[in-house]
Amino acid sequence: MARTRRKGTGISIQAVAERAGVSAMTVSYVINGTGRVSAATRETVLAAVSELGYQPNIAARSLASAATCRIGVVYQSSQNAFLSAMLVGALNATSRLGVELTVGKVESPVLANAEQAMRGLVRSGANAILLAPPYGELVSGTGLIDALGVPVAAVAHGGALPQMCTVGVDDREAVRAMVERLIARGHRRIGLVTGPDTHDSSPLRAAGFRDAIVAAGLPWDEGLVQPGLFTFESGVVAGEALLDLAELPTAI
Repeated sequence: MARTRRKGTGISIQAVAERAGVSAMTVSYVINGTGRVSAATRETVLAAVSELGYQPNIAARSLASAATCRIGVVYQSSQNAFLSAMLVGALNATSRLGVELTVGKVESPVLANAEQAMRGLVRSGANAILLAPPYGELVSGTGLIDALGVPVAAVAHGGALPQMCTVGVDDREAVRAMVERLIARGHRRIGLVTGPDTHDSSPLRAAGFRDAIVAAGLPWDEGLVQPGLFTFESGVVAGEALLDLAELPTAI
């Protein structure tokens, strides 16, 4: 009787290459962070890795240990530069350390989906979980982390979150510095595309933008601030709104 192969079990690097339409060497470059690969190719390969459930074969490295360490990553989409870079970084680190990486792709950023993905990763053997934004904010304070019983880390959040390790930057200061640089280059009408309310970083970035505008004594124009969702589609809508203004921004 033929056995049904579970998703991700026995998936080869060649299968990933065929799905992505690239060579096996290119897939290896993306997974190991070596070679020169374009951002578009990297995203295509990561999408194939996610769709097929491919896990790098680290059997040789695991022979030295009786137990295999697995880290699960929860994210919504790799179709942007930030998440693509995050996934590549996770693949690079786990490959270097001889740790398995398991991905849990979530269709929409709501708590129920995040919980389903995290519980699924733990059931599949994940010893720790890495959360892309906004999933840290979603699960923080819900009791889910205590229930799962594994360490959780959140990336790119505006501040510390209880019960988990958080890694991020000072979003308010970063945006303020960016706007100050634009002002120093002569720009006086600067547009801003904000982020969704579900991200802790969104209000901090908006505050940093206002800090720099007010400090420079520039007039405040609400029309120069357009809502966004950190997605390509929302960026198009916001960009069109800014470019439809009677007096165009000189920087965004």
